[in-house]
Amino acid sequence: MATPAATEANKANLRRFVDVAFNRGILDVVDQTRGEFAEQAKTRIRAFRRAFPDLQTTIETLIAEDDWVAFHLRHQGTHEGEFLGVAATGKRVDFRTMGFNRFSNGVVVENWGLHDHGGILEQLRSEQ
Repeated sequence: MATPAATEANKANLRRFVDVAFNRGILDVVDQTRGEFAEQAKTRIRAFRRAFPDLQTTIETLIAEDDWVAFHLRHQGTHEGEFLGVAATGKRVDFRTMGFNRFSNGVVVENWGLHDHGGILEQLRSEQ
């Protein structure tokens, strides 16, 4: 069971990950915080940032208890590169991610998450 200070540090870890990796595209933080999930996270972030170079991610909800951090993210960006087989459309997208991370000594050791790929594709394929 994590101490209250460790629980707060885990939340800060996730905030830093979102700000540095998603919003700035600096992936060094991924190696420092994602443990065995680092390569998977870098691949996903690179794909998002290639497709949506102006991607901005906001933490909508962040809840922590013991070693677990639950989060709900909102991503917004302009589709300027291929994503999931869809060529650049120039459309603005707004999509969500929900996930749970379990930390040990400041590193993610368990990762569960869901990106709203269906919502992204719906926005990219719409006539508007």
